[in-house]
Amino acid sequence: MLKTSYRLVGNPHHIKLDSQSTYFYRQRLAQLDETTQLVARVTAVIGPLSDFAVLATVYPLMISDAQLRDSIKQLETVGILTRHTSQQQSYEFSHALYYESIYRSIPEQQKQLLHGRMGAYLEKRPLPDTQKWYSQLAYHFQNSQDREKAVTYTRQAGEHAAIRFANDEALTHFTQALALADKQALQLRWKILAAKAHILQTTFELVVMKSNLEEMDNIVNTLADTQMQLRTINYWAFYYAASSQASRSLDVGRRGLTLARQLNDSRWQQRFNLLCGYAFYNLDNYPEAARHFQSAYTLAANDTAHREAYRNRADAFHGLGLIALATKNLPPAERYSKQAVVMWQKCGDLGGEAFSVNNLGHTALQQGRFELAYQHFDQALSLWTQIGNTFGQLGGKENQGIVACAVGDYDLAETLFCRNLAESQKLKLPTFQIAALMGIGRVHLAREELFEAQRALQSAFTIQQNEREGKRDTARILNYLGQTYEQRGMLAEAESAYGRALEIRTQIEHHFTALDSRAGLARIALANGDIETACKQAGKITTWLKTKGMSGAEDPIQLYLTLFKVMQASSDLDRARDFLSQGYELLQHRAKQITKPDWHYSYLNFVPHHWQLLALFNDWDS
Repeated sequence: MLKTSYRLVGNPHHIKLDSQSTYFYRQRLAQLDETTQLVARVTAVIGPLSDFAVLATVYPLMISDAQLRDSIKQLETVGILTRHTSQQQSYEFSHALYYESIYRSIPEQQKQLLHGRMGAYLEKRPLPDTQKWYSQLAYHFQNSQDREKAVTYTRQAGEHAAIRFANDEALTHFTQALALADKQALQLRWKILAAKAHILQTTFELVVMKSNLEEMDNIVNTLADTQMQLRTINYWAFYYAASSQASRSLDVGRRGLTLARQLNDSRWQQRFNLLCGYAFYNLDNYPEAARHFQSAYTLAANDTAHREAYRNRADAFHGLGLIALATKNLPPAERYSKQAVVMWQKCGDLGGEAFSVNNLGHTALQQGRFELAYQHFDQALSLWTQIGNTFGQLGGKENQGIVACAVGDYDLAETLFCRNLAESQKLKLPTFQIAALMGIGRVHLAREELFEAQRALQSAFTIQQNEREGKRDTARILNYLGQTYEQRGMLAEAESAYGRALEIRTQIEHHFTALDSRAGLARIALANGDIETACKQAGKITTWLKTKGMSGAEDPIQLYLTLFKVMQASSDLDRARDFLSQGYELLQHRAKQITKPDWHYSYLNFVPHHWQLLALFNDWDS
């Protein structure tokens, strides 16, 4: 049999035809006999997959190979088809307008018949590219009369797109499948909605996700299926967490955990323990968060028969690493995160791997290993980009901005924070708006652009108060506002901001970050001539440092600089020199780990507290 195929050039479905063009192309086709006209229409339905065998199979009437070749020759002669030279002989429409005009001329009933025959052909002859195969099957059956197969293949096309992280394509297919599915086919509709919810969770399209979940809820309430109910509750917990509603996420997670316990379902208990753990973490309740993560791990460790349990163990390690990092317990934070990365890699979960690699970046950042931190954040960002995770991409860029800020590369930091602000405002994600505004405020603060810093930080504070329940960010914003007021000479406002930050950090037992707030209060006391109060705050800082060390302080160099100034003001020159020397040694140690020349230079010369300490040390030493 002749191995000939027909290929369409261009994208004809988006072509706009005027009446004159339509008339011209249809008139040329009308000059041909009915058999040849039908060959042209079949070719238009088949599109880019139409080799001779396909055309002979899809053609709806009895026709010999000789008749088919004769019709193809006629179509060449009048210029509708043209031969295309490649490894195999093939044909294409001489112009995309021919395709569109001919396709539109096919009567609807005949078009449905031809698309159905093409779909039936593809079912019997799978193509090597399964995604392309399912997409083609979906397309042809959508335009046929077989609605059931249209739903089946459209849904499968969405699932294969999701596997490839083609999220927009997957959403399109799932939306089409829902439109095609029978309104009464509740189980089928719920499965499509669940698949769509998984993509919406990745892309952070929260408005669409909420309406999607509401329809899932309606179906679950009708069918009273507990497994469907558990999965729907799982997605609701994520939705509330992503919407910065940690308390509601916790309530939903607890409801799911109660139901899973009633059903004695270990895997769902694992999952809801994890969700409760993350909710407690976002509410700054680390003991309860750790308890739930440990429970999830214990249940998953005893469940050796299922792959999902292994994934839950990785997630539990990740959560424990988060808590260790938040409490500045860096060795276990690094250990947990590394264990989680290995486990995520074994089960092929790129998203989980990205989050745990991100944890390693924060651990390195706390240790002052800035280049390593940036590498980890870049690796995590690459993984998130690969799977189309919007949340992760925003977080990755934010973290790169934090590193840039720490080493004094303020131009890069500002670029990253401003991009994130625009994107998070567009997506209406308050968590990232707060982080971006906080970062922009820090950049302006370092440049001594104090009015701009105050405006950005106050905007962050307003959003935080209106949208977020966690207190960590509130304390951080207040601390930066305190520094801004301090540099503007607004000592009463600075003292109030530092005092409120200290109160929050003490309440949630963030004693390590409370050091920075105490240092701010010590500086305000010095500026007011109250050396006694300054010494009391410095004494509490030094007591902590004797047992816990400097690990956890957001700005250890500023802390050493503050202690030096307090000791100098109180005429305790030996201790003043000790703190100055310790700060100098830490600064030099961290600087030596920076191999990038521009970062090494900016770290020592552009970060305000760094060059101030260096100048004081050199003056004192001389």
